[in-house]
Amino acid sequence: MVSASGQRGPQQFLGGVQSLFPVEEMGQDFPLSAYFHVDLTPGQYALVAEVPNPMQPDLDNPDVSMLHEFSVTPWASLSGAWMDPKTDGQGWSFYATSHGFVGTFFGYSADVDNLWLATENVVDHLELGEPVTFDLLYGADGSFGSPVSPESMDFWGQATITFESCDEATAEISGVDGTESHNLQRIVGLIGVSECSL
Repeated sequence: MVSASGQRGPQQFLGGVQSLFPVEEMGQDFPLSAYFHVDLTPGQYALVAEVPNPMQPDLDNPDVSMLHEFSVTPWASLSGAWMDPKTDGQGWSFYATSHGFVGTFFGYSADVDNLWLATENVVDHLELGEPVTFDLLYGADGSFGSPVSPESMDFWGQATITFESCDEATAEISGVDGTESHNLQRIVGLIGVSECSL
């Protein structure tokens, strides 16, 4: 089932299976499995068994639920670890979240210190081949066990990222330590996201 924006009630039934019973002549017995296919767009969904109380179908097992809510996150195919083979000691991590798209950069400063940057703005729309610009923040004067709070992070510069496909992108990064261009390749994706779908 899928719910309309801002509403919890089911708006559209998308698919499912009927009750399953074994056919003795075919040598079937419980447990049985059934499958259905549905193409999901980003949004909130639920799988539910049509029993009187799917939230608590078994009084002897109150933690068991036959209602499972889940979300489909846009741009999950872009999530993962990215790097430029020419500068393989540094790289990017990008994350598709329910609130938007964010990223982090890890590398080195012009003073040969470790440099970790986080995107400040959360992007809520991406298109392949279209550049998107992030402001980049860094935390100074933090220590192990005592990190810099997010509101105390400093502006470092900007990065313009263009995703050409689910596995290739370019990054133009410019800020306190200079300017670099990266031809990025995705080297690690997310478990359960096998196809490139945006």
